[in-house]
Amino acid sequence: MASAPASISSTTDTQDMYKDTEDDSNATATTDFQTVTNDEPSSQAKTAEAPDQLLQISSDDAAFNDAPDGGYDAWMTVVACFVAHMICFGPEYSYGVFTKYYLDQGLGSASAISIVGGLGAASVNIIGIFTTTLMSKFGYQRIIIIGATLYLMGFLLASFCGKSLPLLCLTQAIMYGVGASFAYYPCLSIPNQYFAKKRGIAMGIGVAGSGVGGVIYSLGTQQLLNSVGFEWTMRITGIFSFMCLLAIVPFVKERIPPTASESKADFSVFRNVKFNMLLFCILFFCLSFYIPTYYLPDYAVSALQIDITSASYLLTAHNGSAILGRLLIGFIADLFVGRMNALIGVIILHSLSTLIWVFANNLPVLYTFTLLNGFMSGAYWVVFPVVVAEMFGVSKLGGLVGILYTMNAFGALLGPSIAGAFRDSVGYVGLILFCGALTLASTVFALMARLMFDRTVWKRV
Repeated sequence: MASAPASISSTTDTQDMYKDTEDDSNATATTDFQTVTNDEPSSQAKTAEAPDQLLQISSDDAAFNDAPDGGYDAWMTVVACFVAHMICFGPEYSYGVFTKYYLDQGLGSASAISIVGGLGAASVNIIGIFTTTLMSKFGYQRIIIIGATLYLMGFLLASFCGKSLPLLCLTQAIMYGVGASFAYYPCLSIPNQYFAKKRGIAMGIGVAGSGVGGVIYSLGTQQLLNSVGFEWTMRITGIFSFMCLLAIVPFVKERIPPTASESKADFSVFRNVKFNMLLFCILFFCLSFYIPTYYLPDYAVSALQIDITSASYLLTAHNGSAILGRLLIGFIADLFVGRMNALIGVIILHSLSTLIWVFANNLPVLYTFTLLNGFMSGAYWVVFPVVVAEMFGVSKLGGLVGILYTMNAFGALLGPSIAGAFRDSVGYVGLILFCGALTLASTVFALMARLMFDRTVWKRV
């Protein structure tokens, strides 16, 4: 699931974006996400309003860009962001361990079992718009505490539901997902208030926590299942996660109190073609994103005859390489290729990695796929929201990310389930080809968004 805005464009960049857009006679000028075509007859009132709207956007962005870029409070927000990513996405990125466990327990088909993990990941993202609204009304810290409590209750109740998929959907999926969403979005947003020039580095470190969480939870879950059984595995996981989330609450201190307009989703943005290209880009990517982490252990056991403990190490490798992807992509994008170009490269390599999976008939080849796919998966969640900020400015980033990350909910719920149907009917070749086709579609929409943003191909964007 899921990640965070890194480095963003300056106020001047935002103004230049509007200026460049106006130069094209067929282009549309977008002010405060209200689209107006240049060739429409404009009234004197509209002419007077446009500069005010642009000044408002620049003023909002300047408030975020005027950040300390360091200091104890600033770096502790990065720590909080790191821990929140670790706790909120650890269970999600290690669900493949539960997939294999539930299959062995005979709880249902692979497609049915994937619904539990998919519904959990979907719940984290689908209420993102609602969560960002609550943040502006009640403050970040209160929302995190409520989220931590729901997270704990979900896992404690799930410990009594190990034989029922419907009850696991309610507890391990929905209750956990809603709680994780409440804890995640405040921690996702807070470093942006403290970092401007170093935002890419700060957010790269922060979102790396999800990869660390995937490593910890995949290893820990398998070991706990082997040693203490399902019930205590769920209870220990819930208590550990609850304590970690409570520990970071004091460090999530708002430097710029949120306003309703900053957190509110502005649905008029759907009239913006570039935004829709990004919307479909993230939708198809998310449909494919969870498939490897859900099915790698089962694939290793069923196709390569590897024992389940060794197979769970694949998830550890996948999440470990995702840590590197999250840490390195910010430097690569900011210093060398540009953020939009970095997004294109990440998705292309992510798509190509599925070709390796097709030929993974031995463990070394499977690990090659795992490491490359994990690296690109981690990098994606750093660079994608940076591109959103690059295109539209940071002042309304919270609302836009809430809309875009809702696509992650559909991807998490539908992608693994459809892939499971392929696995049950035609085997893993069908599942892998389905995964590759989805990432290829994501690449196409990313390229279209890139060319709409800047038509110069060989340019650092």
